[in-house]
Amino acid sequence: MSRVPLWLSALTLVTGCMTAKQPLRTTLHEGDADTRTLLIMLPGFGATDRTLEKNGVIPAARSGGIRADILAVNATYPYYVGETLEARLASDVIDPNRDKYDHVWVLGISMGGLGSLLTARTFPDVIDGVVILSPFLGRKKTMTALKEQGLTRWAAPLDDPMWDEELWTHMQGWGARGWSDPPLFLGHGDRDLGMENLTWMASQLPSDRVEVTAGGHTWPVWSVLTERFAREHLAKWPAFGGEPAPAVDAPVAETSEPAETPEPAEMDEPAEMDDTAAP
Repeated sequence: MSRVPLWLSALTLVTGCMTAKQPLRTTLHEGDADTRTLLIMLPGFGATDRTLEKNGVIPAARSGGIRADILAVNATYPYYVGETLEARLASDVIDPNRDKYDHVWVLGISMGGLGSLLTARTFPDVIDGVVILSPFLGRKKTMTALKEQGLTRWAAPLDDPMWDEELWTHMQGWGARGWSDPPLFLGHGDRDLGMENLTWMASQLPSDRVEVTAGGHTWPVWSVLTERFAREHLAKWPAFGGEPAPAVDAPVAETSEPAETPEPAEMDEPAEMDDTAAP
């Protein structure tokens, strides 16, 4: 990623006491003894690897039938602002587990949704599927341009693109493959933060890859979505005990028109919160 965005730099003043420790802390929640699948979970801003269990996301995955190992990763804000997230994931998450599993999926919440997209981009030979819940998708400037121009017509500046412009250049290729290599799933609340961005993102994906539930940017919403994806979507895939991968619908034709009822306040940065609040 190039050039740290201004909102991340500003948040450094607030979270200056936080550090990107090495190695990156992880918490393993073991599944069945014979599992050959790993589900990596990335938390949102202000949350940790331990928060994911405390606030019900990991129990929701189990309730939905996920029997795989779940690796909760303490990928907190300093790893993003310090531009060390991908390097630490490589050293502390991907490389140690690369040969232990036949399938590796990643699920991220809010800022962790962004982290999941970065993970899929950085480790295309490892990540087999991606689930993003209420994801932070990029700066306001970039998202406005994408919505106005359309994903296929949008182009990043050739000279010194920003981190999210680099990511969305990769996403263009992903979209051209029908969001199927690896499969991408999106979930959010119907009163979530950044609704206009989330609604637009949903319009890019096959309709059977999107889940919306009642609520905002909260843990109960993410728990409901995690269980629903586990039970109704992931269970169909070989990694989670299903039959061979299902056929993928053709991508929905994109539109540059705004959502009919966008959220009044589109978020361009994550909100500060404590350990029990939503990331």
